[in-house]
Amino acid sequence: MKTLSELWKEFDEKGFTLTPEGLSDLQWHIENDDDPLDAIGAARDMIIETVDRQLLQQELVPVIAKLFDHKDSLVRAKSLGSVVGIFETPEYGKQALVLARFDPDTYVRVIGLSSLGVIMNKVDPKLARKIAMHLYSVLTSPDEKEFDFEDRLASKHSVLDSMGIHYPEWGTVNLEDVWKSFLKKYNLKEKEFVKVEKGR
Repeated sequence: MKTLSELWKEFDEKGFTLTPEGLSDLQWHIENDDDPLDAIGAARDMIIETVDRQLLQQELVPVIAKLFDHKDSLVRAKSLGSVVGIFETPEYGKQALVLARFDPDTYVRVIGLSSLGVIMNKVDPKLARKIAMHLYSVLTSPDEKEFDFEDRLASKHSVLDSMGIHYPEWGTVNLEDVWKSFLKKYNLKEKEFVKVEKGR
């Protein structure tokens, strides 16, 4: 069993890929390390850097997604952000929405909210509308205790992503115009989003 450091060495020596044995070892670390944060990070970075992205993503993403219900909130957040936010894997859209709505940890919910937008055009239309309705609820609720600044900011980013406007273009568009288009696209009642400043 190779350590993560040894797997990185193999990855570099093999020309930015892993042997089948190395891939199996990395899967083991993700599933069995007491603290799998480093293993998730290694898998994420290797998928991004590899010459065999399709293979590594196919083999590693389902293993990372098993950690969506991990007891550690940081592990749940990192796995969710990687699988849905970075790799935009629509198969996990339902789980991402559940985490964004009901996870007991604020940070996990925010990561979920910020990740939903990139998969909305890839999932079933019924699921896409459910996601849109939740983003709508977050952005239009007057209750600042229920949804705070971070919730609303993450949701705004997802709205922009869902309308094909991605970072770093977020600050170059008129958000109110995008919001109107979003409401029309998902057949939502016209309502202004709540503008909440950080710290309030």
